[in-house]
Amino acid sequence: MTEADAAGEPAAVLRSGARREPSTHQLRLLVVLAQELHFGRAAERMCMTQPSFSQQIRALEERLGVPLIDRTSRTVGFTTAGNAVLSQGPRGVAVDAPPSSAR
Repeated sequence: MTEADAAGEPAAVLRSGARREPSTHQLRLLVVLAQELHFGRAAERMCMTQPSFSQQIRALEERLGVPLIDRTSRTVGFTTAGNAVLSQGPRGVAVDAPPSSAR
């Protein structure tokens, strides 16, 4: 029996204590990033600052334990794991544009 089983924690809890399930919010951010392919535009679309948006994407990567984004100074690309999350995870994750008054 693992520590997670003994504590009544879901099996998706890693030994380090990190959870494997991404939050709906983090999945929504990943979907918007995939649509925009630009951290700044994706952050603006979600009414967030770019540093906060980037921190949330990094937190998602840490939660899953794999890099999802290939970052360069000019482009945003998705790793194999990132593409897998996008193809499997975002079902049912609605991404609405912010109200026009929010801009």
